[in-house]
Amino acid sequence: MKHREKKYGGALDRLCIQRVFLVVRAAFLTGRIAAVFLLFFLFASMSAYAAEDTGWLDRQNLFLTEQLNALSDFRVTYQWGDKVAAIDGNFLPYWLVTDQNLSSMRQQRINPATGSGLFLIQGRESTLPENLYSVQGIICNEEGVPLISEAALFQSMNHLFSTFLGEGTEEIIQFVATDGRTISFPTENKVPGKDTYDAATEFQVLKNAIIGHQTTDWRIFADSGETPKIQSVGTTYIEINLSEQKLYYYENGEQKLVTDIVTGNEKLKRETPQGFFRVYGKQTNRTLRGDGYKAFVQYWMPIYRNIGIHDASWRKSFGGAIYTNAGSHGCINLPPQAARQLYGMIAVHTPVLVFK
Repeated sequence: MKHREKKYGGALDRLCIQRVFLVVRAAFLTGRIAAVFLLFFLFASMSAYAAEDTGWLDRQNLFLTEQLNALSDFRVTYQWGDKVAAIDGNFLPYWLVTDQNLSSMRQQRINPATGSGLFLIQGRESTLPENLYSVQGIICNEEGVPLISEAALFQSMNHLFSTFLGEGTEEIIQFVATDGRTISFPTENKVPGKDTYDAATEFQVLKNAIIGHQTTDWRIFADSGETPKIQSVGTTYIEINLSEQKLYYYENGEQKLVTDIVTGNEKLKRETPQGFFRVYGKQTNRTLRGDGYKAFVQYWMPIYRNIGIHDASWRKSFGGAIYTNAGSHGCINLPPQAARQLYGMIAVHTPVLVFK
């Protein structure tokens, strides 16, 4: 990279060295008086050169200032509900290629969707030019025009929309339980706010505004709402009612199994966790191990961490209030026959709803 700024080690230094050599040579040939006159000539020449060089740098800085002012002449305003925000020339300093970020810019792989490896230069989209100059720490092309990083531009837009539209609304799983109640569960999923706008379209609108020095008054987006998005659990799922100590299995809307169960011991604070889960595996003939216990089960259907549904051949009875004082370590205990039936009917990823 070349530098158009004044740098020591350049033409001025070479000129000084040449003239000092002449002075030294003249001192030997003509004596001190001649040397003094030559030194006077040397410093006079250097002052004139420096003045000329300073004037050239002033012109470069003035041209750079004009370019930056021109690039700042745009504004795009966004509205979402009663919220208003804008991207304008105040963002420009974050997008410029500089001495500090040039190295990372060179390493970017080209990706038009996010602007990676692409730059806006003199109203055109381009890759990074080979010949670059640094003026006051700002990287310019051969004509002295600053470079705008499209990747930085996209990041600013994306950050604004994330803040502007929010991180998203919560997704809720809802179903009608066997006892007639409508049960709702929050999931770990969110409906992202960014889904309410087309990133590719807005990125192009913003680039066009910068290139054309435009003021785009309003980009209005529909209010996606703060109300959680309701999702149906579907027609095939396992329902576990902790209060009733019952497990129900529905397949395509038809009840296929109902059985008494024993869940986590309430007295010992080992309650079975409530929530929306899925069967994440199936295994036969497994030995379960935990803090202070070891149990062999024939049918193992885990739903959350080390919590699962399994047979409990060591129990003589199920249901009722057993769980309050003599419950499990957190798992859902089934009679062996019911566990065998359930294991044979369900698939991995079957939804499981646990509630009181």
